[in-house]
Amino acid sequence: MVVRPRHRPWSVGQLDSAFAAGRTRLAAKKKAGASVVVVQAFTTKGSPQLRMFTPNSIPGQIAGRLGLVDSWPGKDAGSGFTTVGVEGLTQAGSADLLYVAVKNDNPFATALPGNAVYAKLPAVVQKRVFALDPGTWFFGGPLSAQQAIAEFLRVYQA
Repeated sequence: MVVRPRHRPWSVGQLDSAFAAGRTRLAAKKKAGASVVVVQAFTTKGSPQLRMFTPNSIPGQIAGRLGLVDSWPGKDAGSGFTTVGVEGLTQAGSADLLYVAVKNDNPFATALPGNAVYAKLPAVVQKRVFALDPGTWFFGGPLSAQQAIAEFLRVYQA
């Protein structure tokens, strides 16, 4: 039996075009160079776990190709992310927070809003915390990149 992919694979040219179009749209919204931190959030043993993607991660590279700046300062051990608790979010500085969390385990909707540290973050105070589609996957290939591009543009209404 031959298994065929459900989607046609993207070519490098199509991906390059999507990045170029995204850069143009973000620039038109005055978001070029915006500082972002991309987070995958979940709960372990009742505590929020925040997977902070570094600039060398796939979402960090996608952000960079779109003209955004992944500003997470934390180091990783080659995985492209660092996992922190809520106090670790203070390292995000004034960056916008873009996060992915599944609907039935979303610390940004449950545990974090009542947290004093979280409430004082510049992105929270200035309402610059943006939920990406829960199905956004940062560990895939071109189709995952396509979805991430679309989500980054959606949150900035570009």
